[in-house]
Amino acid sequence: MKKIYCLLLSITLFCSSPYIHSETSQEEQVHLNLMSNVIGGKWWLGTDSYKVFEWGLGRTQIKMKHFMIEAGNEYIVSEGFFYYSPDSFSIKGISTFQKKGKAPELLEYFGNVENGSLEFIYKSITLDGEIEIYTETWKWVNENQYQWMLVSLEDDIPAKKGVYIRKPN
Repeated sequence: MKKIYCLLLSITLFCSSPYIHSETSQEEQVHLNLMSNVIGGKWWLGTDSYKVFEWGLGRTQIKMKHFMIEAGNEYIVSEGFFYYSPDSFSIKGISTFQKKGKAPELLEYFGNVENGSLEFIYKSITLDGEIEIYTETWKWVNENQYQWMLVSLEDDIPAKKGVYIRKPN
């Protein structure tokens, strides 16, 4: 039964993947263009964490990598991509996240771009199947800054927040 479930999940993920679409539709392009201002430079949160974004395959996705710096050493903690989903009229994303010494997590994003901000609901799924749900907001201050806020929808803990600032590579 577990093998059948894994096979069905793999087929579903493959069929919904932006990789199998050969052409970018006008609708996909418009929605991803609303998010494209993140492309270029390094987006710093403080001095020990930054993200980089770039166009992916045929401009059908925006790829993201998140780096941490610890004791002068840089390492990647997250990698994934965002794409427009015509079936839900939204931007979706998927990434893996793993801090040093911790088990990896799968992050699934579901969101929209509106009025100068990105608003996501995302699920964090651990290897043992635990799921946590968050809201994440990126609100543009200007072309080189956005306010970031992450709020757990399950735990009664203060929101994480900060300002990402773009600096040249």
